[in-house]
Amino acid sequence: MTPIARPSLAAAAALLVAGCATPQIDGQWSDPAFATRSLRDQKVLVSCRAPDSTLARLCEERLAAAVREAGGQPLVAPVPVDAAGGHEAVAKAARDLGASAALASAVNIAGVTQSSFGPSLGFGFGGGFGGGRGGIGFGGIGMSVPLGGVRPQTSYGMGSAVLDAATGREMWSVRATSPVADDAPVQIGALARTSVDAMRDAGLFGPR
Repeated sequence: MTPIARPSLAAAAALLVAGCATPQIDGQWSDPAFATRSLRDQKVLVSCRAPDSTLARLCEERLAAAVREAGGQPLVAPVPVDAAGGHEAVAKAARDLGASAALASAVNIAGVTQSSFGPSLGFGFGGGFGGGRGGIGFGGIGMSVPLGGVRPQTSYGMGSAVLDAATGREMWSVRATSPVADDAPVQIGALARTSVDAMRDAGLFGPR
């Protein structure tokens, strides 16, 4: 391979990785009774449930940023909403804060895989010796021998529902899943943006 071809190959690989890292929408639902409802310039309570409080607060932070960018006025409850209360508890918290709607989301672990990590060795018949990742290579013979260990990589899912604060009724909902990775904040941020983008596409913030 010539030196000129190397950057093009690297760029193509980067684009492939970026494409694979985008969460996918698994499904959406909407109530026709709220088809004309817009949250633009409206106060919207953002509430998240997650396996731990850190992920929950990260989720609320990322969702709030995405809602603000979409044209809403996000609010975050100073005290996490009691998950046992369901949608009604979220709607009540929204009413207490003067919000007209709430975005209630739940983050869950969608899957866990094991990946190898650590150093590996590379050999070539043309002379030369170098370190790499993934295994040992001998000329045209490929071998994969992990020299380090394994670590879990987690995939997260996010289910989100837009609630009418006055009645607690669900106006719209979406489910999204992130590809497996080892960076939870990045995954949560991508899921939040994907979910709010779906809200925008559904017309919940008026014409784009």
